[in-house]
Amino acid sequence: MRHVAILIETSRAYGRGLLRGIARYNWEHGRWSTYFQPQGLGDPPPPWLAKWQGDGIIARIDNRPLARAVTRSRAPVVNLRGTLGDLTFPFIGSDNEAIARLGAEHLLERGFRHFGFCGFARGYHPGLDRRGDCFQQLIEQAGYACQVLQDPPRKRPRSWEQEQDWLARWITQLPKPVGIMTANDDRGLQVLDACRRAAAARRVVGPGHGDGLATQVFEVALWRFRWAFCRSGLQARLAKARKRRAWRRLETRPTEMRNFKDSGHAHLGQSAALLAGHSFWGPNPPLA
Repeated sequence: MRHVAILIETSRAYGRGLLRGIARYNWEHGRWSTYFQPQGLGDPPPPWLAKWQGDGIIARIDNRPLARAVTRSRAPVVNLRGTLGDLTFPFIGSDNEAIARLGAEHLLERGFRHFGFCGFARGYHPGLDRRGDCFQQLIEQAGYACQVLQDPPRKRPRSWEQEQDWLARWITQLPKPVGIMTANDDRGLQVLDACRRAAAARRVVGPGHGDGLATQVFEVALWRFRWAFCRSGLQARLAKARKRRAWRRLETRPTEMRNFKDSGHAHLGQSAALLAGHSFWGPNPPLA
């Protein structure tokens, strides 16, 4: 029986979806013993990992200490987090070009002529940088301008109120009505709160995990792109299994499965038209 460590957060809907995919694969194919405990994204490596003697690790590597810890384990690793772009582990993540295309097409089809993209500090997450670049390029190819907001590096982070006031000032100066795409759901909820402060006519799309609890807390509705993160969890298992077979039988080269982008199951989730303060709810299609 193979022993596999799973270092994925339980604090976010995206991570829980990956865990469901891994569990499904294990039930249908793996029959592996899994080392797992609830954790948050960015948590330090668990103490037991230093002396763990296992067969593989599936992880969302969000910081250098965790990257060093899994490297020292000498076990095969599949990474499901794209924050650290220089890691050499096989990586499974989202197709940011496809996500940006879905967002641009959605806003263009609804007749918007003014556009914005709200991201994070450039370099924080290379995948989200790529998402914003692609969205801006697609909007400009359609003949329109796209205002991009990315937080410049700061020695001291803003407080919540400072951050929201900063976003509201940016939204206020945008031409209206405006269609805004955000880097992810977290940023989307921030932007919607800032829209309420600015009393702006807007539509916001936010690709991400679709955490219903966060949406209820903010009492807002968000055009959300959802993709089958459960499928990504399954793909992580398959990638690790392929790598194990490749090492045993030399059937494939490691570079053949170095990166996998999951774009086949992106679609619009629970949605609302947020124009001039009115909300029109739409259906929430099930994950494929």
